[in-house]
Amino acid sequence: MTRAEILTKLQQLGAETFGIRPEQLQATTVAADIPKWDSLRHLIFISGAEQAFGIEFDLDAIAKLTNVADLMALIERDAA
Repeated sequence: MTRAEILTKLQQLGAETFGIRPEQLQATTVAADIPKWDSLRHLIFISGAEQAFGIEFDLDAIAKLTNVADLMALIERDAA
């Protein structure tokens, strides 16, 4: 799966989770960029990503995420 395909899936998930337009979620997006991105929706977003990509993230890795690009890299690593 390419980075573009990963981003597209995350954009759809972000739109559903945060009530935003898909294009508002980019690789450089951080939680502070999305008004509805709180701790609960963060968990929902991460859980949705796990389901969408068929993987389970390590809690330490999740804690180190700083932006969407970090999540994309984690998906690339774990989905390989």
